[in-house]
Amino acid sequence: MKSIFLQILISVFAISLLVADEPLPIDSLWKSESFRKAYTGSYGIDSRIEPLINEDEAFYLGEAAKLMGKEDRPGAIQKLIDSDLLDNSPALLFSLGNFHFEEGDPKVAISYFDKALELFPNFRDAHRNVAMLKIQTGDHEAAEKHLKRAIELGSQEGLTYGLLAYCHTQKNRLQAALSAYRMAQVTMPEEIQWQLGEAYTLQALDEAEKASSIYASLIKKFPTDVSLWINQANAYAQKENYSEAIAHLELANRMSDLNPQNRVVLGQMFLEQSLADLAVENFREAVAEKGVSLSLAINCLGLLSNHQNWAEAKSFGEECAGIYQEELALPESKTFFSSFQRTMALAELETGDAKAGAKRVETLLESDPLDGDALILLARFREDNNQADDAIVLLEQAAIIPEKRAEALMAHGRILVSQFRYDEALKLLEESQSLSPTAGLKAYIEAIEELK
Repeated sequence: MKSIFLQILISVFAISLLVADEPLPIDSLWKSESFRKAYTGSYGIDSRIEPLINEDEAFYLGEAAKLMGKEDRPGAIQKLIDSDLLDNSPALLFSLGNFHFEEGDPKVAISYFDKALELFPNFRDAHRNVAMLKIQTGDHEAAEKHLKRAIELGSQEGLTYGLLAYCHTQKNRLQAALSAYRMAQVTMPEEIQWQLGEAYTLQALDEAEKASSIYASLIKKFPTDVSLWINQANAYAQKENYSEAIAHLELANRMSDLNPQNRVVLGQMFLEQSLADLAVENFREAVAEKGVSLSLAINCLGLLSNHQNWAEAKSFGEECAGIYQEELALPESKTFFSSFQRTMALAELETGDAKAGAKRVETLLESDPLDGDALILLARFREDNNQADDAIVLLEQAAIIPEKRAEALMAHGRILVSQFRYDEALKLLEESQSLSPTAGLKAYIEAIEELK
């Protein structure tokens, strides 16, 4: 029978996963009441999955429990270390592993759990506990092996299945993750992390409607949880219900200022609603003091360009030029710099400052004559300036670059169409269509054929 000392061990020595080197995406799980109950309540009396405890071991566990009752964890650790039974006692090693993790030393804790498993390979709780630590230290593959072994040994608790689901998500095994998250909720139905995990997985499986239903239920229970409002906004955005997504993000922002990344998301949603002013306002707040990376800032600029908000793109780009000036000048930022310059040049062209835009592109080509995007863009500047022959020369140069050939041929063909040179144009346009077929270009070719 289970000794009184072991019962004390279970209730007092429960591992508390509040300490970690870095927070996990499921970090709040370790703080939840359902986690604590699942952790402390699983150590049973099955001799196949738990080592039997003799009287000597029970004595040391009891002494350690008394010290823990006085909140003297270092004393409890020392009591077990001083025991001459430690090296051959899976139960004492297991308890010492728990203590060390509570002290914030997961590596030492893992070493004790490993020793316990060497002595008693079927120690189910040791498999589960070491898996928790492996997850916190980023070793998801090892964690998964231990969790599967715990399940093979009979573990049916939500904690094991929930952590296994998390491991599945790390490997993008979404269907397996979804099944495991649902299994976790059988015994831990109130654990928010498993519900969130199910919702995340449903979104990844493009089932945003089902995910949205879960978020709505959680928001009713936890209306002040900002992250839930943001998650619900993402689900609405996935369904292209941008008005609801914006409303949820705005409400989240009122409760707690959105971080820069979420500002970018909100700005993008405003663009989808043709609200460029509000989009730029959020983009500007996101990039303030380099709140987002240079690449993300340039993506924001590109979004404004793609939506043909040229004036907004130009002003936002000028602001980014000041904020990211030093980073843009770095050799390793060459790709970002080129993209930034091309987008700014296009914005200048569309806002009536074609001379400045052309100068930007010319400068790019001076440093990289094989910049296909720059060649095609400069050709557009030349064409708009009634320099069609110069534009064609540039497009012929761009067509030599394999990945830009289709785009260059299409632009060249359009110039020839404007010159009524239909036969020549069709040859170029048909080759472009064969390289990169689109419904729009196909329709354009058919329209030109009718003009012949």
